[in-house]
This record gives sequence, structure tokens and C-alpha cells, in this order.
Amino acid sequence: FKPTNLSLPERAYRCHVAEFFLERYKLPQNLKPSLAVTQGVRQSLTHLFSTLDKWIIPSDQYPFYQQTLTAQGKSFSKYSTLNEAELFKNLSNGTLLLTYPLKLGNRNYTEKEFLSLKEFLAQDKSNLLVIDLVYWLNDSFPEEILELYKSDQVILLYSFSKKFLLPNYGGFTLLPSTSLGREVAKSFTALEKNEEKL
Repeated sequence: FKPTNLSLPERAYRCHVAEFFLERYKLPQNLKPSLAVTQGVRQSLTHLFSTLDKWIIPSDQYPFYQQTLTAQGKSFSKYSTLNEAELFKNLSNGTLLLTYPLKLGNRNYTEKEFLSLKEFLAQDKSNLLVIDLVYWLNDSFPEEILELYKSDQVILLYSFSKKFLLPNYGGFTLLPSTSLGREVAKSFTALEKNEEKL
């Protein structure tokens, strides 16, 4: 298996990479102001961890989540993804980080789990979902995830690292089109830029 050639002639700038991403994944171009281009999900998440508070993270997915929050001195709570009967139930308010699909179990969410996520967003308008889609390998994003994004309380994270075997390459953070989303999007401009790892 060889990585797909992602060279973009005459598209050397981040704005053009953003346009390419939206086109590639069949998303409307009017989302471009809400899309931050980074060097990968790890860079995106490290920045979001430092920017947002009250994190709720999976205890059994990626050690990177807990390690980074601990290194930043941020407080967080944890939930297990292994107990399907309780997944996304009785969550406290805050910023809920989840992976899609679930890495352990290698499955998508059930209809009841999506309903629980919608209830989490509805219980407090300050609640946020941050969805790590790095292992979503299809050519378009699932409709259920895009439906959640429409709530304006969801941040989607994606990169080319797994799909195209390009570590720390081509990260994309799709933020809500709200004042909070615009504020966070603006803060991404301060990140270190390496145009070869867009």
C-alpha cells in the first residue's frame, strides 16, 4: 500500500488546502471560515486542551489525551467506553472528547448513543463535543456526525495521518460558527506553521 499523492499544484497556501479538504470530503465551501488547518490532530488537540476547560475524556482510548492534559496542568474527568450500557450516560457538563469510530471495539455508535450525545448538548448550551475522526477512513463523513455538528456545539478533528500514512500531516479542525468558534479559530493562527506539513 502506498500513500495517496496529496501534492496540490498551485495550492500552496493554507486557504487552498482548506478548500481542497472541503471539496475532498464533500463539505460546503462556506465552512471555510470555521476550518483551521494544522499539522495534525495532535497539534489541534494540544491547542484545544489549552484553550477550553472542563474536559471529559475517554479513559481507555489514547494515552495522549490524559498525558497532554496532565502536562498542561488542566483538570479533567474520565469515562469508560467499554460499558456500552452506560456510554455517554450521566455526564457532567463540560467539553466531552470522543473518538469516532470507537477505537476499542472498532464500531460506530448506536442510535441510542447518538441520542445520549444530543441530550448531553441539550442539557447545557455551554457543553461541547470534540470528536476525533482520525480513524474514519471513508471518503465522506457520516451523516450522524454532521447532524451533531449542526448544533453549533461540536468541534470535528481530522487528519491525513492514518488514511494516507502521513504522520503529523494535514490536520483539520472544523469549529462551530459561533462567537466561541470564531474566537478559537482566531487563536489557531498563532500556532507554529510548517507549510510542508499542512
